[in-house]
This record gives sequence, structure tokens and C-alpha cells, in this order.
Amino acid sequence: MQRFLSTLIVIGALISPVALPMPQAVAQETIEPITDESRAIQLHNQGLEQFNRGQYQEAYVSWQMALELFQASGNRENQVNTLNSLGILFRTLGQAEPALDHHQQSLDIAREFHNIPAESRALTGLGQVYDMLGQYPQAIDHYEQALALNLEPQAHIFALGNLGSTYMNLGQYQRAIEYYEQVLPLVRASDNRLGESSVLGNLGIAYDNLGQYQRSLSLLEQQLAITQELGYRAGESRSLGNLGNVYIDLGQYQQAIDLLEQQLAITRELGDRPGERRTLGNLGNAYSRLNQIEVAIGFYGQTLAIARELGNRVDEGRSLGNLGYGYSRLGRWHQAIDFLEQQLVIARELGDLPGESRALGNLGHVYGRLGQSQKAIEYFGQTLAISGESGDRHEAGLALSNLGYAFQADDQPELAIAFFKEAVTVRENIRQDIADQALLQSYTDTVADSYRTLAGLLLEQGRVLEAQEVLELLKVEELTEYTDERAGDSDAKVTLLPKEKEMVEQYSSLVEFGKQLQDCEATKCEKLGDLRSQRDDQFRQYREAVNSLKTFIGDRLAEGDKSNLLLDPENFATTAKDIIDQQPGTVVIYPLVLKDKLWLLWAADGRVIGRRELPVSRQEVGQTVVQFRTLVENRNSDIEEIQRLGQQLYDWLIAPFETELASNQDIKHLVFSPDRVIRYLPLAALYDGEQYLIEKYTVGTILSAALTDVTDRSPVGTDGVSVLGVGVSQQIGNFNALPNVPIELDAIIREEDNPNDTKGIYPGQQLLDDDFTFETLRDSLGGQQILHMATHGEWVASEDDPYLLMGDGQRLPTPKIDDLSSYLEDVHLVVLSACQTALGGDDKDEIEVVGLSYWFLKSQVDAVMASLWNVNDSSTNVLMQNFYTNLAQSTTANPVTKAEALQTAQIAFIQSTDSITTSGDRIIGQRETEGNGSTLFAHPYYWAPMTLIGNTL
Repeated sequence: MQRFLSTLIVIGALISPVALPMPQAVAQETIEPITDESRAIQLHNQGLEQFNRGQYQEAYVSWQMALELFQASGNRENQVNTLNSLGILFRTLGQAEPALDHHQQSLDIAREFHNIPAESRALTGLGQVYDMLGQYPQAIDHYEQALALNLEPQAHIFALGNLGSTYMNLGQYQRAIEYYEQVLPLVRASDNRLGESSVLGNLGIAYDNLGQYQRSLSLLEQQLAITQELGYRAGESRSLGNLGNVYIDLGQYQQAIDLLEQQLAITRELGDRPGERRTLGNLGNAYSRLNQIEVAIGFYGQTLAIARELGNRVDEGRSLGNLGYGYSRLGRWHQAIDFLEQQLVIARELGDLPGESRALGNLGHVYGRLGQSQKAIEYFGQTLAISGESGDRHEAGLALSNLGYAFQADDQPELAIAFFKEAVTVRENIRQDIADQALLQSYTDTVADSYRTLAGLLLEQGRVLEAQEVLELLKVEELTEYTDERAGDSDAKVTLLPKEKEMVEQYSSLVEFGKQLQDCEATKCEKLGDLRSQRDDQFRQYREAVNSLKTFIGDRLAEGDKSNLLLDPENFATTAKDIIDQQPGTVVIYPLVLKDKLWLLWAADGRVIGRRELPVSRQEVGQTVVQFRTLVENRNSDIEEIQRLGQQLYDWLIAPFETELASNQDIKHLVFSPDRVIRYLPLAALYDGEQYLIEKYTVGTILSAALTDVTDRSPVGTDGVSVLGVGVSQQIGNFNALPNVPIELDAIIREEDNPNDTKGIYPGQQLLDDDFTFETLRDSLGGQQILHMATHGEWVASEDDPYLLMGDGQRLPTPKIDDLSSYLEDVHLVVLSACQTALGGDDKDEIEVVGLSYWFLKSQVDAVMASLWNVNDSSTNVLMQNFYTNLAQSTTANPVTKAEALQTAQIAFIQSTDSITTSGDRIIGQRETEGNGSTLFAHPYYWAPMTLIGNTL
């Protein structure tokens, strides 16, 4: 339904408070011989006439030629109007990017010459494009900038009106009313009766949208009375039309028809053929609501004749579309297709993206009714591609939902579910932007059917939890409408599985490329053969994604593994982005161990860029990890055998995306979020056949991206940095002595209260043996950036809590670590230089739980370095000294991350030819006797157990 939004009449000038400012004519003051300058002016004004006739392609050619002539002559001021006109044209065609570009160029030049009116028009044009994109805050910002200019009264009214109209589009009708009510006394004060009638009309439309029909009718009747009093027949016509539309909303179709027929008589009296066409269209809509489709088609046919008479191709396309819709209502499918295909041709000829999208969507519906699901899918896919090009979220949601229905009709429920889910995601984002409760409920009502269809499909497949998730979204909004406030967690969302998202993305890429191929086929371009081959390849990839999705869903349902069916790749991409943004060149890797397969997802640049399924069972992965761990934990095991198994694990966990890693020389950092048994892996020791993984990349792990705080980096240098070192060197019970702990602490920490201590790398404090108690630890944590704990630690399978051993023989269990939370607020890094502090035990579902490191990270410590197995006391001493030495080299100009410091220390071990005696391990049990054997530091046993968890920066 076309509403007749009124213009404000101020000192004889037409100023629209609702739509975009019209392209401006360029004045030529004197008659001179034809020059490039005068030719440019003629072309600009010719383009204006063409634009007003709806001849957009011709207007573009005229304005582009004018712009080139103005640019050649260096006439910067005249470029302003032409650039702004082109911006308006592109916005009219739904092409946001070039519209923004041209308006921005116009704004820059206007500001250069301090041309306030032109600056105001450019700001308004930018606001209109952002409004079209649904980016309302940006639109409002530009309108407010225009309002802040020292405008003349009529321009000030114009700016206020645009803000009102933007809030109208935002659905904040009450806010729109506030702006219109600011304008109303201004026009009344200037005794501008026509301006007053225009504002009254816009207020009437706002109240109509609020459903306050009686108030709307009152305002519109006031508008009508003023126009009739003044004899302003054009305004009277608009008033009658808007009154008719309110009565259509009220369902009082006959009264609406009476008013529209009065309007029709005036448009014919005035010879207002465009107005006549709009009125005939609204009459057609009214009769369509009365189910008098034949009568409606008669009116649509008249609108088509007028559009063709006027040469207005845009209106011609719209009339053809209405006729197609009318014939589809009658079930006369082939006639409907004929009109809709004509509409499509015109829309493509004009570059009218909204018109093209409507034609394609209606064609999809017609073919769907004919039972030709594949044809319907083809058309709906093209509407999806257009919505991506135009940035229209409403059209994207509609296209995705239509694809869901089409795939459902085609008996492909897995695909239908994926597209419905994506539609729900888009529509939830739209609903988050709708502040007005009445509009929110209205919008909810329009999309509720697709939500419920999605839930029904999920339930049919036995995917109960996902169905519940969708229904919860709908219930939240219903509660919102009932209570008039947000109910509970308004951030709920539907989860799109990785394979569903992959399929949707493959489909989107396919249809977007299809549009490019279509353009080439129309022009018989030289690359036609190559493009067809590319499309064939893309289609194969899409089919593979479809088959993979169907197989995945079927397999998961068959095995009954519903507890792991829901993944959250959207949250993964969002939270992984924070990690990657803080350390460019980082890839975040999510291995997922399932019963009969291994999944890998990896992200770079804050988005999932790859996923692989490997036919490797959970049992096979577990057995290989255990064998590998058995070897690396034994200092006497054969390195070649370690490397053989390390290469098998590398082939599973790294090789599937090694090509992507190798092709990007900037990638230097890998961050893993390990799953299940992979938590036991010393990832640094994976082997590619020539090198360990740590020799190519820094390696870190996270419990989850969402639980990882990467806001802060490691302290730079040693000045102003304090380390608290605690340790146990003496034998306590069955825990063997650790004679190298005092050496380790002395080498790392230079005690601040001991002027004779000059050896340590960092200033700080030591608590050794009897001095290390819970109370002394707690009371010493303030102001410490690093906590280094050199002691025994263990997860005891028969007990509930893992623990660390303190110097007084007491245990520091996880509840006590939790008690330290408020005292750890200054601590950035905790180093657990002890045994098995990174590992946990098995929970009742046979999913390994995290070890002691989690409890420190839970207490808001940014990072923990911990060990995966019983570590050698002497080698740990050396590794820790090397780590801290490397970390201390960090400067503001050349920062060293924790991961880089650990990598350098581990590589030094790998390349070392030094050996170490086989005594002094930090183990649980009887103290080991002195041995006389030795092994090389290069053995993974010595350097691979230490792993960095959390913030690796």
C-alpha cells in the first residue's frame, strides 16, 4: 500500500521531511556559446528530468557525463550537486555502496567550499542510505549533523522532519511523533498553512502505524480540511489517499474505496497521472483485500497503462508485479509467470534491486504452488543473493525462510532446517533492533509461522533440544509483549551447526556466482566457458556439503548422541576473533572428538575459515594419544618411535589445514581448544616428518575462547614487575625432595628485601618450604604480576579435588584456590612448575575434565603454564630459567609473548646436545635413587610437558 507522505511547503519551496532530498538543478545565469561547462549543466538538468520520469539508466548516463565534464573543468562546486544526484539515484535503485560513496564525495567537497546547503543535502543523503540499510543509529547521526548546521528556518524544519521520518522507519513511532510535534509549531508560527497540513498528515501516518486509528483519522481529517480550505487540490488528494489507507488497515474496505475514488477524481482533474497511477494501485489493493481479484486486476492493468504512457519503467515494473500477484491469487499460474518475468526484465534493466527481488520471490512462490520445488529454490536463491548485495536484512530473512519452505516441499528436511535456522538468526537480529513493543509483536506475528515450522521439522527428526531452543525464542518475545519488558535472557539464539552453516555458505556462494554467470551469458562475454566450469565446481562443492550435512545429521540421530548435537560456531567465531585481533597471525583450532569421527574447525581473522571431518574414531584417537604419552613420559624411549606416532597425530590434527597455514606466511601462532583425550597431548611435540610443531609455530591452549581474557599482555621488561615464587624442596611424606627448586627460585627471583641478592631475573619475593603456607601465600599476592609455584601437584582419582603441596605439608586444594580469587587480581601469569598440574581426571561421562590450571583461570588469572606429566627437577630448572630470561627481553618496541618465550626455551632444548642425569623427578611415591644414566635435553620428555593455557600474549 502506497502512503502519500506529505511534503512541507515553506516559502514556496518543496522540502520533504520524509524522503530523500531531490536532485538539485544547476543554474546557468546567462546565455553563452555551448562550452563543456554549459554542456555539463544541460546534461545535469536533463538527468533531473529523466530521474523524475523514472528513466534511471538514462539519468545515470546524463549525470555521469556531466560529472566527468565538471571534473575536467575543475568546477568543484558544481560537482557537489551531480555527485549528490548520483547518490540519490543509487539509493533509489537499492545500491547502497555506490550511493554512500557519491554522497560522501559530495560532502567532502561541500565542506571544502563551506557550502552549508550542499553539506546539509549530502548529510541527509548519507542518512537516507543508512536508513535503507537498517543502520538507524548512523542515519540519525548524519541527520543530527545536518541539524547542527546553522540552517535557515526552512532547512531546520527539513532536518527535524527527516529525524522524525527515520524514527518512523526505525519503528519508534512515538519518537517520530516528538520530532513532528517540534515541526508543527514552527510551521504554524510562520503562518505556513500548507506546511501545517503536511505535518498533520505525517503525524496521522505515525499514529496509524501505532494502531491509534481514531487519532490518526482525526489528524488526517484536519489535514484534509486545511487543504480544502486553501483549495490545494494536490494536498487534498494526498489527504484522501492516506485516509483511505487507514480505513484499509481498519478493514473498512468500502469506506476506503469511497475515499480513494474521490482521490482518483482529483488526480484526473489535475492531470496528475503519477498520482492517478498510485491511487489506482491502492484501489486494486483494497479490492484484493475484499477478494475481488478480477476487479483488482482491472485496476492494476490501468496502472500499467499509465506507467507505460509516462515512460516510467519503475512504475511499469511494479504494475506488472501486481498483475502477476493478482493472477497467482486466481491460480492462473502461467499468466502470473508471464507478468512476473516481464517485471524481472525491467528490474534488471534498471538495476532496480528491490524490484528484482520482489519479482524473483513471487516467481518462486508461483513455481512452488506448481509443485516445481527446484525451480522455486532457484528463484529464492537469487533473492538471497540480491539481499546480500543490497544489505536488506528483511529481504534476507524472507528469502532464507522461503528457501526453508521450498526445501521442505522438496523432501529435504535437513536443508530446510538449516535455512530456517539462518532465517531465524537474521530475524532475531532485526527484532533486537526494534524498540517499539507494538511493532515488535507485529513483527513477531509475521515470522512466527516459519519459527514454528522449523520447530516442527526438528521435532519430526527427533532433535528435541534444538526445537526447544527455537520455541524459546518465540516464547521470549511473547512474554515481552505480555509484560511490556524484556523477559529473562533476551540474548537467546538458535544454534546453526557447523555443517549447516557450511552448506548455507556454499549455497550462497553458488547463487552469487550464478548472478555473475547470468550477466556473462547475457553479453556472451569471453570468459563464459571458464565461468561455467567454475560454477560446475561450485555446484559439486555445494552437493558435497549437502550430502555431508545429511549424513552427519543421520549418523548423529542414529547413534542417539543428542547431547553433543548442539555446537555453537557463531559464538566460537565471535570469541575467537578477540584472541586473533590481539595477536595477528593466530589461528584458533577446535578439535572435536566424536564416536566415529574427528572434526577440526579453525578460525583466522575472527571467522571460521575451515572445517574438516576425518574418519577417525574416538577409540582410535584415544589409543594413539595413550601410546604417544607413554613414550614421551619415558626419558629412555626411542625418539624415532615418538616421532612416528607424533606424525600420525600431526596428520590428524594439523595436516588437514596445513596448506592454508603454509600459504599464509603471517601465521605464526596456533591456539588449541582441546577436546576430551586431546587435552592429554603435548601438542608442541607433534611431528611433521622433519620438525616438531613448536619449531614452526608458537603453541597455546585455551579452555574456551569465551573464557579467555586477552585484554592484557605480559609485563614488559623487568622494571615494575614483581614475581612471587613459592616452592617445596624438602621430602614430605611420600613426596620426594626437589633439590633444584631453591636454585630455580634464586635464578628467577631477585628478592627485593635482600640487597645482596643480585642473581634473579625479576625482582620479587620467595616463600620456600616452611615459609610456604596458605596464609603466607594469601598475604603475599598483592602487587604480584607473576606467581611461580615449584612444588608437587596431583589429581587423585579417588578424591574430589586436585591439589598442590605446600611447604608445611598441607594441601592446597581447589576450594582453597577458589578462596584466593580476590587476592589474585594483580596476577597475570601463574606458572605451576610441578607434576601433572595441567591434567584432570575423567568425569562420569568419560570426558576429561581440566586440572588445577582451570581454578586459577577461573579466579581471573589471565594465563597458566602447567605440566602434563611428572617433570624432571633439573631440566625444569633450566627450562624455567630460559623461559623467564626470554620473557624479560620484552620491550615496548619488540614485545615478547609468553608463547614466544616458551617456544624459544623449548627450541633451545630441541637443538641442545647437553645431557642430564636421570634423577630428581617431581613424582608421587618413593624417592627415586640416584641413577647413573643420562639422556639428551632434546628428548621431548624434558621440554614437551610444559603447556601454556589461556592468554598466550
